[in-house]
Amino acid sequence: MQYFFVGGVNLPRRKRVRSEYGCYHTMLRGINKMVIFHDDNDRKYFLSRVEKVKKATNFILYAYCLMDNHVHLVIRERTLCTEDEDISRIMHKIGVAYARYYNEKYVRVGHLFQDRFKSTNVETTESLLHVISYVLKNPMKHATDHTIEQYNWSSAKEYFQHAKGITDVSKLLQLLGPNPTTSLKRLKNYIYSEENTSWQNTIAEKISLARCKLIWESICASESSEEDCVKLLFKITCLSHRKIAEVTEINRRKIKEYLQKK
Repeated sequence: MQYFFVGGVNLPRRKRVRSEYGCYHTMLRGINKMVIFHDDNDRKYFLSRVEKVKKATNFILYAYCLMDNHVHLVIRERTLCTEDEDISRIMHKIGVAYARYYNEKYVRVGHLFQDRFKSTNVETTESLLHVISYVLKNPMKHATDHTIEQYNWSSAKEYFQHAKGITDVSKLLQLLGPNPTTSLKRLKNYIYSEENTSWQNTIAEKISLARCKLIWESICASESSEEDCVKLLFKITCLSHRKIAEVTEINRRKIKEYLQKK
């Protein structure tokens, strides 16, 4: 069993809940939110490591986005993957390779990434659309001087401008329907819609408490305010105020105040 150190006590590391379909939204963040990409060469090197591990383990990359201090990857493991090809090994190989490069280039020692990678399981096509929308919109939270397609370090250009890259564009389009043009239109309409809520009723109250806690941890890894994190959790899960308070360990009165605000 693995252990981690908190407040002077060794606690057992919680086992990661596996996705039934092998699909995950993962995130790596710099330790103490430090910058992990200082120039385009850093970003290119990171993507080259992702591509190398992808070829070695045959995972599907549905989307990615590189920000200055963190990375989003939407990955699906190979069907019947071996232990060396599962999501933990995939992220370990990517993280170790980039940390070695970074520490050598910038003459530093120690951990580069904060804790283990964060992950949220993706179990339906509709939730996959929602996750990809979130990932590709991520740069808009930090800069407003360009559109989604104009951001150079995400999958958006590969989907919408037919740029060559490492994203498995055709795999997602096949998943969305038999006609690639129609599938691409569906994806773009979904990403640019303001609400992205058409699928919520089909999953409301069906997500287990354990999975909701994983979703909450992933949301909290962003730099959003507590209020925005609570609103996003509600939007994704449609949980009651009582359940959200249970998942987040935030007072129910405060939850109510957050969700009543426009």
